Amino acid sequence: MTLLRQHGLFFGALCLLLFSAKDGHGNPLKSPLDYIEFSTGSADGGPRVPVIAFHGLGDSPKNFSRGFRASKLPVHWIIPRAPRGYGHGYSWFELPPNFRRQREAMAPGLSSATQTIARFIGHLKERGKLHGKPIILGFSQGGMLSYTLASKYDNLLRGAIPIAGFLPSTLYPNKPVTIPIIALHGQADRVVPYHLAKATESAFLKAATRFQLHSFEAVGHRITVEMWQLIEESVLNMLSP
Repeated sequence: MTLLRQHGLFFGALCLLLFSAKDGHGNPLKSPLDYIEFSTGSADGGPRVPVIAFHGLGDSPKNFSRGFRASKLPVHWIIPRAPRGYGHGYSWFELPPNFRRQREAMAPGLSSATQTIARFIGHLKERGKLHGKPIILGFSQGGMLSYTLASKYDNLLRGAIPIAGFLPSTLYPNKPVTIPIIALHGQADRVVPYHLAKATESAFLKAATRFQLHSFEAVGHRITVEMWQLIEESVLNMLSP
C-alpha cells in the first residue's frame, strides 16, 4: 500500500507538471534558456561572481566561450544560447534588414528577448546558480541585449559591458540607472555603425551615473585584443563591491 501511495504521489506530481505546461505555465524546474557554464581563475575561498555573456547573431555559446576560457578572472561564466536557429548558429530576435535606418522595427523583438533573459536570471537565482548579482556582457545582438537589460532591469545586475550594440529610442532608459556600464564599439563598424552607439550613449548619459563608451579607431564589427583587455579590466573593476 505504501508503495502504491508513493507511485500515486509521483504520477500526480508528474501530471501536475504536464497540465501546468499545457496551460502555459511551463515547467518551473526547466530553464527558459539552454546554457553552458564554467569557472576561470582562482577564487580566494568565497563564491565566484557570475558573469553572463550573450553571443551575437549566428553565433553559439560554444564558439563565443572561446574568448573567455583562458581568462584569469576569478568568476563563473554562464553563456546562454539564443532560442532561434540562424544559419549555423542562433539568433536572439528577428533583426530587420533595414534596422540601421528603421531602428524601432527591432524594438518589440529585442524587448521580448530581454524579458526572457530576465526570467532566465530569475531562474538561475532560484536554483542557486547565482552568488550575488551577475555582471552581463554581450556582442552585437548580445550587446543590444546588454544595453536593454541595463536600461530596464538594472536592479538585477552588478554591471554591464555592451560591445558593438545600440538601442532603439523606445528602449532608452526612462529612470535612473546606477550600475556601472562600460560600452565598447569600433569606429569602423559597418554592421552596427558607430553613430548608433553614440546616440545610445547620449541617452544613457541622461540617466546613468556611471556610463562610459570606449571607441576603437579603424576597428570593424569584431572584438580586438585591445578590446578583450578592456573587457577583462572592466569585469575585474566590477568585482569590487
